[in-house]
Amino acid sequence: MQHDKNGLWIGGVLLDNGPKNRKIRICFAAKWTNSPHMQAWMNYFIHNEKYDVHIITHSKEEIEGAKTYHLLAWSKLKFISGPLQTRWFLRRIRPELLHADSLTPYGFYAALSRFHPMVVSCRGSDVLINPQRSRILACITRFVLKRADLIYAVGEHLRRRLITLGADEAKVTAITIGIDGNKFHPNADKEGIIRKRLGWIENPLVVSIRNFESIYHLDLLIRAMPFIIKENDTIRFIMAGRGTQESYLKGLVDQLGMNEYVKFMGYIEQNELPKSLACADIYVSTSLSDGISVSLLEGMACGCFPVVTDIPANRAWIQDGENGFLVPTDDPKVLAERISSAINNKALMERAKKKNSEQVKKRAAWEEIMRTIEEAYTSLITRRSGTPIWISSVTLVAPSEKILEDCDRDGIHLVPLPAYTSKGVRAVNLFRLLWKGLHIRAHVLHTHELDALFAGLIIKLLTGRKLIYDAHEHHASMIAENPKIPGLFKPWVESVIGAMEEIACCFVDEVITVNRTLQKRYLRIGKQAVVLYNCPVLSLFDHCFEKRVTGVSSGRPVVVYQGGISRTKGLDKFLFALTKVKEKFPDVMFSVVGKLLGGEAPRNWMEHYVKTFDLTENFKITGWVPHEEVSNYLNSANIGVILFQPTHYNNRIGLPNKLFEYMACGKPVVASNFPEIRKVVTASKCGLLIDPTDSEEIARAIVYLLEHPEEAMEMGRNGRKAVEEHYNWEKMEERLRGVYEAVS
Repeated sequence: MQHDKNGLWIGGVLLDNGPKNRKIRICFAAKWTNSPHMQAWMNYFIHNEKYDVHIITHSKEEIEGAKTYHLLAWSKLKFISGPLQTRWFLRRIRPELLHADSLTPYGFYAALSRFHPMVVSCRGSDVLINPQRSRILACITRFVLKRADLIYAVGEHLRRRLITLGADEAKVTAITIGIDGNKFHPNADKEGIIRKRLGWIENPLVVSIRNFESIYHLDLLIRAMPFIIKENDTIRFIMAGRGTQESYLKGLVDQLGMNEYVKFMGYIEQNELPKSLACADIYVSTSLSDGISVSLLEGMACGCFPVVTDIPANRAWIQDGENGFLVPTDDPKVLAERISSAINNKALMERAKKKNSEQVKKRAAWEEIMRTIEEAYTSLITRRSGTPIWISSVTLVAPSEKILEDCDRDGIHLVPLPAYTSKGVRAVNLFRLLWKGLHIRAHVLHTHELDALFAGLIIKLLTGRKLIYDAHEHHASMIAENPKIPGLFKPWVESVIGAMEEIACCFVDEVITVNRTLQKRYLRIGKQAVVLYNCPVLSLFDHCFEKRVTGVSSGRPVVVYQGGISRTKGLDKFLFALTKVKEKFPDVMFSVVGKLLGGEAPRNWMEHYVKTFDLTENFKITGWVPHEEVSNYLNSANIGVILFQPTHYNNRIGLPNKLFEYMACGKPVVASNFPEIRKVVTASKCGLLIDPTDSEEIARAIVYLLEHPEEAMEMGRNGRKAVEEHYNWEKMEERLRGVYEAVS
């Protein structure tokens, strides 16, 4: 709902009265031994105090921090005993979500238990090989896919394969198993500990960390070794892992006379793995099949040059000859030639090292991926919860110019306060807010902005009601930038306001904010803030491609800024850029769909500039328009711009809803190169980032998009796709529902 700032939104929310600080109970059915990547996945939840983790496994270890339930290892009867034991354990655990790792056997056990919600993760052979081995396994695969509520495929090729096997496309999500950049990086063995231990200080090193199983085809690497040593006898090989083929592989090394060149390291613990990779020059994987080779990503992150088999999982990350080499699965001579070639081409290895490091950081960031998974878990639990929440009534208390009396609209009871016309009115409104809030019968106080937070805090202390703080801005920096505050006092004012806000937040039950930067601020004071992006309601933008504002020529280039504009939001740079763009596009129109902020001074300057540079026919301000009509104006434009200036911290970390509305309308964006905006624009590939203080750079970006309409349209399509998949209110609504459940 659109409303004025500084409102106090108070909702009556009827929730299940669970115990205070109740943990969410999650159960994993998964292998622990020899599965470091699933260990890391589970450890993310084990070490998060919000979760109570239980693990059903065939592994024999007791897992620290989780309650472990061991399945009896009757190998010939596991497809009978496994489901029975799993069902028995689930009755004891009573989890809120079950996650099975791999379609068989754990996915099969979970599917037969009939437990929901059920998540299944697929990582390679359970999708690519097992269904082809027998009709029974194919039937089991289809059965598990039908029963699952959410299916994770560790790679796009796996996602496509799952759909062909009968999975519901809406349930299948391709993910990357993330890499922790704090652990896996080129300097992980800066002291050269591994090389010193092996006695290979200066030797070129080739490393393989795949387990000794037939699927990883390690005899291909061993058969390539004599050819490699013939070219360069200083090269040495590290083979780390364990498995059923260990004796065979060691015998093959001995048979080929390669013992002095090879070191079998055994199984390397996860905390030692980064050093073992960072010490090497070449990473080799000879696997016949993979969902996604996490060890490949770990090797790339540690600076190794990849030489890997030409299979779909590897092609998703390696461009042959650019950032690694792809080799056939059956030719040791080609493998040997590529390893030797890489060792001899230092320039290629350095280029690949830089490119691979950037690629892993961009596409496989551990924390971002796990947060996405956590949000998906929360959404499933909320939708499937046996104790659903519902809202019996919502009352909105907020300043308003148009609504003068209490009324009901769209099921919401509106309580208007006088619009702010002076500081005195604002101060009086704070007391009105407090009075109205005390007399509203509500279970939850949902406060927006700083004024309402303090009123809500008093109401909470007096009545014991639950309090949610919805922080849209970094208020301390905004207040400190008031021109009436002397520059000498600005840092002091910002510190005091910030401290007051943080102290108040210690007493609230839940915090909501609009981006990751603000979220980190609240995490520092111990608040698990939930991020709700200022995303558009999709239904308001579904038909934006069909409607345009009358009077705007379809052949005339239009650049739009949506919202209130001022110098801190780039008014002067907008007009300076218009002057430059007009030189190439004389009929260009720069349009502000909103109003001018700041009073008479900026208006006088703007009118003088427009008149001086003859921009009357090229620039207009519409004034405020109804929100449901905004999409029509945006659809009439070619480009949407965001020119927030780095005048204060809040501007630099802002993530305005106009960005998502441009994207929803399929418009390419030209936006300030600030951290939060950059994350969205870069990930979505929906526009160009610029220095907002440089009007010439702004103009060049606009001219580029106008001169390259096909590229601009592609950016617009990318933006629309990102909104449909991620940045829409329908997605955010699920998170908000989770917040209301959390305050039960």
